Amino acid sequence: MGAVLVVAGLGTEAAARIALRVVGVAAVGGVAWGLVRPIAAGRLLGFEGPLPVAALVVYLVTGVIALLVGFAGREGTIRP
Repeated sequence: MGAVLVVAGLGTEAAARIALRVVGVAAVGGVAWGLVRPIAAGRLLGFEGPLPVAALVVYLVTGVIALLVGFAGREGTIRP
């Protein structure tokens, strides 16, 4: 996630907003999947069993912040 955001941040504001929206949706979707299918999500991410609650919290906070920033304001309102 971090590498995608860094590369998008080097581009235009529109690219950064799109990347934040995609990362936010992916993170929140991962949390939803982790709640519905915890063992499958945990194994995909390299855990022995279900996805730990701490990981779910981190993904949820990351996703919500990414979505808020990605959808906040209007085009041209972010200044360097």
